[in-house]
Amino acid sequence: MGLLLRNGKSRPTNDLSGVFLPRPFDSLFDNLMDGFFTPATYERSGLTHGFQPTLDLRETEKEFEVYADLPGIDEKDVDLTFTDDTLIIKGERQKEHKETDKESNWYFEQRSFGQFERTIHIPAEIQRDNISASFKNGVLKVTLPKAPEAQTRVQKIKVN
Repeated sequence: MGLLLRNGKSRPTNDLSGVFLPRPFDSLFDNLMDGFFTPATYERSGLTHGFQPTLDLRETEKEFEVYADLPGIDEKDVDLTFTDDTLIIKGERQKEHKETDKESNWYFEQRSFGQFERTIHIPAEIQRDNISASFKNGVLKVTLPKAPEAQTRVQKIKVN
């Protein structure tokens, strides 16, 4: 059996020059790489330690909204600051059990714990006095209203 080459010819399996992967294999490798650099992957690789919340940043005409998934964290354990053009979210996710827990056997632990800090660059001038935050069901929402000069202005132009 041989390998299929781009030109439609086949080659013995010990000669790999000019080999291409059919589309299903291309998408398989793309899908593998899409999830490679997630916070959980970084933790397993040792590049970071502990819990790193996932974030969403949304822009509307009048504001930015940042959503952070903070499961298992009390709102009192979250610290928010806005400096220059950067929102900083800090906190800590505590373990629910002690390492010295002798009453049970842990077979494995996959959840992440520890201190975290996420910084988000906000690409427009913000009304600092009107920044607000809410925390519901483990999701932090931070609303950052744009300064009037940063809001999108639409001017209708008449065509003659």
